[in-house]
Amino acid sequence: MIVASGIGKLLAASRVVETLTKFGVDQYLPILGIMELVFAGLFIFPKTMKLGFILLSCYFSGAMAAELSHGGMTISPVIPLVLL
Repeated sequence: MIVASGIGKLLAASRVVETLTKFGVDQYLPILGIMELVFAGLFIFPKTMKLGFILLSCYFSGAMAAELSHGGMTISPVIPLVLL
C-alpha cells in the first residue's frame, strides 16, 4: 500500500495531485513519492527495518498532522500507521 502510494505520487495521479494541492504541497510530489519508496524499502529489509519503521511512522504522523490542520479526513494516514 505504501509503495503504491509512492508510485502514485511519482506518476502524479490526478487524485493525489488534487488532494495535495489542497494542502499546498503539490510542488513536492516527486520528493514525497521518493521518500515513501525509500522508507518502505528500508522497512522491508530486516537489517534496516527499525530505521524504516521510525521513518515511516514519522512520515505518516506528519501526513496526519497536515490533514488535521486543513480539516481533512484523518483516516487516510491512520490506516498505514496502524498497519505498521
